[in-house]
Amino acid sequence: MESKNRTSLLIGIVFLILSFLANSVYHDYSNKNAPDLFRFASFLSCLFYVVGFSLVFLIKTFSYPSIVILIVSLISIVNEIKQFRASGILDVNNIVASLIGGIVAFLIWSVIEKRSHNQDKESLL
Repeated sequence: MESKNRTSLLIGIVFLILSFLANSVYHDYSNKNAPDLFRFASFLSCLFYVVGFSLVFLIKTFSYPSIVILIVSLISIVNEIKQFRASGILDVNNIVASLIGGIVAFLIWSVIEKRSHNQDKESLL
């Protein structure tokens, strides 16, 4: 596995673990003890989910990685709309988190790609 793929996979797994922790631990804690933080816990979970899955899916070389990130972000937004149709409550914070997560994933991927490109250049010299 290439260095950039390993990096993308590891960072993606860290974000997925953070998403799980934000959803299962912090989300429950804030719901019981600090209701004002409940929305923030949901926001973090959604943001980390989009970043994590986007980076994990990018371990395979794609011609247009931004489309992969966009698809993961849109899936998260469609899930929010589905929940709205079922419950009648639209969580705009999670939609914003999905969009920000897509931007963060793209920025992290860009850094990984640039770093990999610089290492490839140095190895040729």
